[in-house]
Amino acid sequence: MRKSLFVPLLMIALLLGAMSTAYADGAALYDQYCSGCHGPLATSSKLGKTAAEITAAINGGIPAMAGLSFLSAADIQAIANALAPAPPPPPPPASLSLSLSPSSLPAGTQGTPYSQNVTMSATGGSSPYTFSCSGSGVAGLTAAASGAVCNISGTPTAGGTYTVNFAATDSAGANASAARSFSVNTSTPPPSGADTTPPVVTAFLIPRTSGSLTIRIIAFSATDNVGVTGYLLTETPSSPRALNAGWNATPPRTYTFTSMGAKTLYAWAKDDAGNISGVAKATTLITGSSTPPPGPVPPPTRTPPPPTDGTSLYNQYCSSCHGPLASSSKLGRTAAQITAAINGGVPAMAGLSTLTSAQIQAIADALGGSSSTPPPLPTDGASLYNQLCSSCHGPLASSSVRGESAGEITDAIRSVSQMAGFSTLTSAQIQAIAGALAGGGGSDDDSMSAQSAGTMPVPTGQDVFAYPATASPSRSNNPAAAMPLGVGPAATGGDEVKVQVSLGAFAAPVDVYVTIYGPSAAGIFGSFDIYYLQDNSFVAMGQDILPWKSGVTDANGLIIDVPTTQLPSGPYVMVLMATPTGKQDSYYRWITSFVIP
Repeated sequence: MRKSLFVPLLMIALLLGAMSTAYADGAALYDQYCSGCHGPLATSSKLGKTAAEITAAINGGIPAMAGLSFLSAADIQAIANALAPAPPPPPPPASLSLSLSPSSLPAGTQGTPYSQNVTMSATGGSSPYTFSCSGSGVAGLTAAASGAVCNISGTPTAGGTYTVNFAATDSAGANASAARSFSVNTSTPPPSGADTTPPVVTAFLIPRTSGSLTIRIIAFSATDNVGVTGYLLTETPSSPRALNAGWNATPPRTYTFTSMGAKTLYAWAKDDAGNISGVAKATTLITGSSTPPPGPVPPPTRTPPPPTDGTSLYNQYCSSCHGPLASSSKLGRTAAQITAAINGGVPAMAGLSTLTSAQIQAIADALGGSSSTPPPLPTDGASLYNQLCSSCHGPLASSSVRGESAGEITDAIRSVSQMAGFSTLTSAQIQAIAGALAGGGGSDDDSMSAQSAGTMPVPTGQDVFAYPATASPSRSNNPAAAMPLGVGPAATGGDEVKVQVSLGAFAAPVDVYVTIYGPSAAGIFGSFDIYYLQDNSFVAMGQDILPWKSGVTDANGLIIDVPTTQLPSGPYVMVLMATPTGKQDSYYRWITSFVIP
């Protein structure tokens, strides 16, 4: 009896297992077991029910569902999956749109070069994007895209309206477009006899390097058939317009950059008719800090040492800048010199204005400045630099003014208030310091060997040395320290131009050239812009320039000696160049300038 009962039960279990496997399809399981109560699957009243909720209903006492307890967990999950709502379709992508910067275009003028860049950008659609542009309406103008930038350029030959069509295409092929138009004004031909000749920039020179963002303009002059009315410096080679801001009635003497590095400066001139000169350019390397140094910190309030104790006064007020008394960089300074430095604008010494004359005299006595003959300074450049310059500019090997010429040092002494105390240095001492800064005597190469042997090496590169005008030339075996052109009293505003050349011995023969740039006005040379010296006479510059002296190892002579009344007023630039004989690809070029009021 038990055996006969077991067999039917086993068959029922197997049948239920087979049914469970057969109905693993959730939709079929729903239709079989659930649709009778809850309606078709698509509109079921139980859409969204989870497997946990279905299991809880089967086991939780809902009578109509108790008969489904044979369903496996996989069957219930399949039914829940069938009841899950379909995910909403993804939103359609945003439509492609095109933006332009700038959003409008400036007007042009017939016969005047036009150039304008427009940056195109796209949003929406499917990236990546491609861009294009084209233009029409006025002959002489074109529009072409390079990447996302459309350049509109050319010289319009007539007036009218020029329209530029911009387009963007995404990776799915969708397009967006925009159009911009601008007017081209019709130019009025100049009246008969009007001035159409532009000025010419005849000289433009700036220092090779600068330790400051503000540089000196060594020379900037221009000529015009009627008269120059404006001068302008820019950092871009694009020709400015006559009505642009920034024009000056006189040549600017300085220019300030906003950052360090290699810089190119462009010089322009204009006349009263609005004609703009061609460009002259020059390069410089800015090595100074872009952040101005902080001002001096006022010394704290303190009780002064006794007035007669010069050593204590020096240690308290002076040693932090000038070193210990025994090796002070100011040994030999007199009370008058110290007073002048305090009152004369040296910022770091302004806080010493409370010292009495007796205290200043005591400091001078401690420095040995009361004696009639102060201790002599060293004569070699490295020692002079270490004693006088290293406290501000660092060790010689890594000096912040490495490469400064004697002319630049002289100019700094005249114009930098902190260096006013060095005005007593002789030209020989300044040249020695410049030689040390140029590495003179510290190299093993052939050119330095030539210097140590008492001769200047023949140039192997292209070196330019600019220095302020001096009355007399100064020789040096170091080309960076030499000042081979002197201009006589005109260097200091005197009434005579007396140009002398004094160039020391070279290690091998060289060719020497002398060139003068000056105003185009009647003078002893005639009406000129650029002349060069040949056979001791000045010849107008042509396509070829010939040397003043050829195959020589030195060059000396008086080449100009005239009163300033015989020369036109304005700036003059003198250039002396030495090259290996028969070559011009290597040179030393010395430049100095002066002004005749």
